[in-house]
Amino acid sequence: MKQKPIVAEYEIIEVPFVRDGDTLWVRRRRVVGDVEGMSLISEDYAGGVAVRLDDGLQGVNTPEKRKDPAGWEEARLDLQSLVDTLWTRGDPNPILRVYDLSGVFGRILGDIIPASGMSLTKYQRDINAWPAYK
Repeated sequence: MKQKPIVAEYEIIEVPFVRDGDTLWVRRRRVVGDVEGMSLISEDYAGGVAVRLDDGLQGVNTPEKRKDPAGWEEARLDLQSLVDTLWTRGDPNPILRVYDLSGVFGRILGDIIPASGMSLTKYQRDINAWPAYK
């Protein structure tokens, strides 16, 4: 399997919403230029942008709400728990690494990388044992 190239990286300001075990909304920002010694910052609107978890090699596949409501809720809570720890450890804001801006169903494909610890995609697959997206 070939690693997808990184399209962009952003600092995550917050995660306003976890949709399910493999999709969440993030508010992100990054420096996009410099004018007379002042940084120009690009930042998402308040609602954020939808991100489908993918580490550039494989995504995560969690149950759909209409097919398996109990499994969907378990996966959503697993991801919500990970998100809740991102800002409680005192680390710098995590990074959103984007692999595809055109994504599936209007979502970009990307991974959340905390300053310390493993990526959310890898954690959902390897620790929480949700299968890879095929």
